[in-house]
Amino acid sequence: MPAPRPGPPLVAEKEIAARVAELGRAIARDYADARLVLVGVLQGAIPFVADLMRAVALDVTVDFLQTDVTVDYVGFTIPNVFVVGYGLDYGGLYRNLPYVATLDGI
Repeated sequence: MPAPRPGPPLVAEKEIAARVAELGRAIARDYADARLVLVGVLQGAIPFVADLMRAVALDVTVDFLQTDVTVDYVGFTIPNVFVVGYGLDYGGLYRNLPYVATLDGI
């Protein structure tokens, strides 16, 4: 049985890039005098953390956790639907999409 296919983008690649740049500026401003550790939750965060650490004009270290964390910055608020792309997967598929999309048939 073929895997469900991604639908149209819910958050487009250009929207993600613009928001990551905004978050990078805000974090650099808010943490200008602090030691900054970017924390990604699970492996799906890798594309976002990679983009964000390049957008933050500070020295940063990175860590990845498999736990719940308190969120200080929000990129996007999306509907409560199953999404793939930009690091999020369905059975290991679609992490490499440069946008976030709903998954048809789920």
